[in-house]
Amino acid sequence: MKDMDILEEINSKKKKSNYRWRKLLIGIVGTTVVGIGAYSYKNLPFYIGEKVVEVVDGDTLIIANRQPIRLYGINAPELEYCLGKDAKDALTSLILNKKVILREPLSDGRGRILALVYQNGRLINEIMIKSGLAQYRRQGGSETEKLSKANGDRWFCTEKQAQKAGFTKAPGC
Repeated sequence: MKDMDILEEINSKKKKSNYRWRKLLIGIVGTTVVGIGAYSYKNLPFYIGEKVVEVVDGDTLIIANRQPIRLYGINAPELEYCLGKDAKDALTSLILNKKVILREPLSDGRGRILALVYQNGRLINEIMIKSGLAQYRRQGGSETEKLSKANGDRWFCTEKQAQKAGFTKAPGC
């Protein structure tokens, strides 16, 4: 009789052990699937995004919860300066009333969040630099190299050389 009790106890412990291993295996598989998914989306968070409700200028926007967000790693001219309104208009056309994904958020100490801003998989920070309406600012988180290259070597001459080549200043500059 005691042998039967011992065998039942051993079988019971085996079942509990197998159950624990199964739970552990399911956890590992689940974590792996989520990790692969995150990697394949360049580690972008798995959420729908934040809706942009206002564009302040060429490098600052406001999301639905009224949080100001500044595009990390770039600087666009203020509205009162040359091309400031053009930069705001360009950013507005790219993101106003659209969902964006904020990546690598940091506080700038002025109540704003600095972030890499993606809309439909496109890095908005980079687009603004490539358009010539913003400048790279020596930082850009994981996208520093991409933002640095976006600046390019377009500023290759002095103002006088540009005028001689037929270029003129934009109206209002």
